[in-house]
Amino acid sequence: MEKIENLKSIITSNLIKYRKQAGLTQAQLASKLGYSDKTVSKWEREEGVPDIYILKQIADLYNITVNDLISSSPVTIGEKIKEKTTKFLTGRNKLLITLLAIGIVWFVAVTTYVILDLAIPDISGTLLANVYVYAIPISCIVAIVFNSLWGKKRINCILVSALIWTTTLSLFLTLKDYLDKISELFIIAIPLQVLTILFFLLEKRKQIKETNKDK
Repeated sequence: MEKIENLKSIITSNLIKYRKQAGLTQAQLASKLGYSDKTVSKWEREEGVPDIYILKQIADLYNITVNDLISSSPVTIGEKIKEKTTKFLTGRNKLLITLLAIGIVWFVAVTTYVILDLAIPDISGTLLANVYVYAIPISCIVAIVFNSLWGKKRINCILVSALIWTTTLSLFLTLKDYLDKISELFIIAIPLQVLTILFFLLEKRKQIKETNKDK
């Protein structure tokens, strides 16, 4: 009997806690469940407990499990959401999200190409091709952003290098018909590439030192 009363107390405490975390009043919760606020109030006064079906409804409403409602050490709704987000962001999903973002860049590029081709019939093919040319360094930027969030730093070195050379190539293809010495842009890209490599080597050494300090 004592264990049953203890369980009732735990459920009551959790019902109150999760309802407040969700920012709901007793009346609002009752409305969502299809019950009266007097029934919810009764649950929260330990004068009764919801049946398993209602507990499942409440758990789904708060994005938690029934076990969280009957557990003596419940986690917060925010923690549950964070946990589900962490599970969702597996390596494969991270890659898919990154590829989706890059795909959006190319969708915009294709759309821009078609609109320009339709709106300006006499536009040169070179100018139209530049739409795709510039989509490459923009894709590199998107990849760098997402890799910085959850990827490996050494991959960023490759991505930044790709950004340097694709940007240089894009500028070269755009300006080659207007400037005689535009090929010298590639000379500027060389020291940028060297600086990029040195920066990431220094970052790696710094990381190794910090790791050794922690040991």
